[in-house]
Amino acid sequence: MNVMEPGAVLTAIFRTLCLVILTSLPTNAQDPGCQRVRISGSTSLQTHLMTTYTITEQTDFQRPRYISDARYYIYYGASSQQSNVPTWFVGQIGGPNGLYVEDSSDVANNIEGMFKIWDPDTHEWKDAPYVQITCADPGYFGCFDNSFIDIAETINMGLGITVESCIERCRNIRSSIAAVSLRNCLCGSGVNYYSRVSRHCSTPCGGDSGQICGQPIRADVYQTWVGACGYRETTGAIYSPKYPGTYQRNEDCTWEINLDPDKVIKFYYNVWEVPAGDRLVI
Repeated sequence: MNVMEPGAVLTAIFRTLCLVILTSLPTNAQDPGCQRVRISGSTSLQTHLMTTYTITEQTDFQRPRYISDARYYIYYGASSQQSNVPTWFVGQIGGPNGLYVEDSSDVANNIEGMFKIWDPDTHEWKDAPYVQITCADPGYFGCFDNSFIDIAETINMGLGITVESCIERCRNIRSSIAAVSLRNCLCGSGVNYYSRVSRHCSTPCGGDSGQICGQPIRADVYQTWVGACGYRETTGAIYSPKYPGTYQRNEDCTWEINLDPDKVIKFYYNVWEVPAGDRLVI
């Protein structure tokens, strides 16, 4: 954890590629949830559950189920503590579970209730206000049927399409989301369903074969602040300019994070690559 003074400024002069994540996300789009989510916060209890979970094609009471690499689940059901109370569980299907929270959110990363965590030493459930679920890939919603996207404009960008070129086009017309579907860039305001699993969007982008540009009738959906050069917010995620592509030489960007004197900023680093000659100043 890093403590910063109010109005602290994060600046960087970029020449290749970098990504830094700060807490949650600024967005004007509808929040459909995320294809991958992360549970964090506990350093002593149920630490095996503090990991990343990926959405599956299974649902429980019209809520998506998520799975970790170790085959633990985030799933929705009725509380065993109180009859018929809407509850999200983390652990094995049907138990044992190490976490639960009484909350009726449609997707896991929208949960606002306080988690309970199991203490195997005292054999009791304890309050865990420090545990949270966030998007593992900030700014990327996932893979969606085009019919579930609120599209304002469709732009045919041809064989040279990349994720960053579509995001920039949509950002320039003040759309809050950008969706890449083969050669088409779909600019819009949100999505109306939760993500499909990643295999439903698997076509390489024409302009960068290392990126994915959806499938016929499906698109990979991003928020348009991804790859922007600077902003001023209270929370957010920071990507290098033109992410996931390569930023240009001599980029000079400033992200200003404003907060109250009694607050701190938590930094989570998903990708950290600052080549020789570049500077990231916090």
